[in-house]
Amino acid sequence: MQSVTRLVLLFCVAALLRGALVNGAREANCASFPLPACTFIYLPRCGDDGKTYGNECELCVHNLENEANVLVAYSGPCHS
Repeated sequence: MQSVTRLVLLFCVAALLRGALVNGAREANCASFPLPACTFIYLPRCGDDGKTYGNECELCVHNLENEANVLVAYSGPCHS
C-alpha cells in the first residue's frame, strides 16, 4: 500500500511541476508538441490573455510566432 501511495504522490508532484504555476496559471507544456504542427483535436485552453486557444499546442504556436509568454489560465474555454 505504501508503494501505491508514493506512486500517487509522485504523479501529483510531477503534474504540478509540468508548468510553473503563476497566480493559478501555468506555463504551457510546449516540449510535448511537434511545433509548429498542431493537431486539430479541440481541447480548449484559456490563456491568461483572456483568449481561448483550440488546444495547448495552438497556445504554444501563438507564443512562438509572437514572441509572447501567454500562460494557461485553466483548461476549457475562457469565460466571457
